[in-house]
Amino acid sequence: MVQTNTILDLQSDEALCFFLDSKHYYKETFPSYINFNKILSAINNFLSNHPDILKHVHPENYENVNYIIASNKDGKYDWRPFELINPILYVQLVRTITEETHWQDICNRFKDFAANPDIECMSIPVVENTLQTNQKAQILAWWENIEHRSIELSLDYEYLIETDITNCYGALYTHSIAWALHTKDRAKQQRRENLIGNIIDKYIRAMRYGQTNGIPQGSVLMDFIAEMVLGYIDTLLSDRIKANNIIDYHILRYRDDYKIFVNNPHIGERILKIITEVLAEFGMKPNTLKTNTYDNIILHAIKKDKIAWLIKKQSNKDLQKHLLLIYKHALEYPHAGSLITPLQDCYFRIKKGKRLQNHSKSLIAIIVDIAYRNPRTYAICAAMLSILLTQLSNKDEQKEIITKIKNKFNLIPNTSNMFIWLQRISLFFKFDIDYDDALCRLIDHAFKEIDRVSLADADINQIWNMDWVSSEELKNILKANGIINKTEFKKLSREILLKEIESSLIRNY
Repeated sequence: MVQTNTILDLQSDEALCFFLDSKHYYKETFPSYINFNKILSAINNFLSNHPDILKHVHPENYENVNYIIASNKDGKYDWRPFELINPILYVQLVRTITEETHWQDICNRFKDFAANPDIECMSIPVVENTLQTNQKAQILAWWENIEHRSIELSLDYEYLIETDITNCYGALYTHSIAWALHTKDRAKQQRRENLIGNIIDKYIRAMRYGQTNGIPQGSVLMDFIAEMVLGYIDTLLSDRIKANNIIDYHILRYRDDYKIFVNNPHIGERILKIITEVLAEFGMKPNTLKTNTYDNIILHAIKKDKIAWLIKKQSNKDLQKHLLLIYKHALEYPHAGSLITPLQDCYFRIKKGKRLQNHSKSLIAIIVDIAYRNPRTYAICAAMLSILLTQLSNKDEQKEIITKIKNKFNLIPNTSNMFIWLQRISLFFKFDIDYDDALCRLIDHAFKEIDRVSLADADINQIWNMDWVSSEELKNILKANGIINKTEFKKLSREILLKEIESSLIRNY
């Protein structure tokens, strides 16, 4: 197994720096000219000098305190709400969690969650170390550990049962965070006291108009907070399994995905029943559509779509036929992670190949349809499109094609991420194309300086509702620190390079 350090290995000050990194604040891949380090650092410095500035504000009374980026899941009508957490509330929550005593209490609690060696959590956020020096290696380690550990367990077990939690982040009850960190009884008895679990609960509700159901998706911080609740569920599950005298089993959990290894399928069903009962106490339930039992662990340790691609003819001398092969695989396994590697191979073929003017339009059409049906491929498909469009010499033709792509994606909802990458292409071609997305409008404003309004004002007005902020000094801090870096834009090439989208490639693998 790949060895990694997790955030639980960090000291409190190290954890603070970790969470305040832009790539951990929001995990989805943006063009590099969108960066949150400056604004997060400025807010942190201000709050360190004004620790009581937020005591008497009530963001929970305001809508749109966070900015929602609706992300299409299936190329149709299924979607997931990713959120850019209000940076003021985000920084304050990070500062509170990483206070030395709070951080130590949280780390100790996670030791309790891991007390049963037969229930392994594989999804504690990882950090860079000497062995894993980049984000790609870290994220890959998660999946390698799961796949390899599953195969190893085939030596001891005959059956595998898989399930996951339906809409885990959306269903998570915020009060259960305090249950997780302090036990349910203590949390209920000391509901109004200054327990760290209650504070976390308070800040999450403040971000989401006072709602108690659901936590924001899209940041490593919220992944970590979800692990608090899921870890507590692990302990309850462990206790119930022990109470039922079940001993011959092993469970791997990656976030809300469970792999249950047993030698008797009836035992597996009993464990699944216990999981269902425990989840019900938290307002959650297993996804019956994703619950399956297998009698071949090795075959199902690796995702079905990945195996299917491995046994297919994986390339073709003809680039168009190669893309059509990938397209067919995408139709058979929609929204599959196994699309990423072959698309990356095609990227290199397009980039290294001879000029492709005679076939560019047909290649573009295939790539666009792959992206249209498989949202997790947006970034890599945009990268290939940027190369092919560059190879067209006619500017009018280039603009016409980008406009056609934009109009095609307008036919399906929640495609903000694709528009952000199309805009990345449009900016370099200097095409005046409007994208109906607040973040895209902000970017457009930054580069066109519309009406000479300050960029930071646009940040506030278009992205986060800051009407609840009473401090003029803090408002000025926000005005002085934007999230669009035009200097970084100048460093980029017209073609989208893989290093720009690397984290997206491995996360969607």
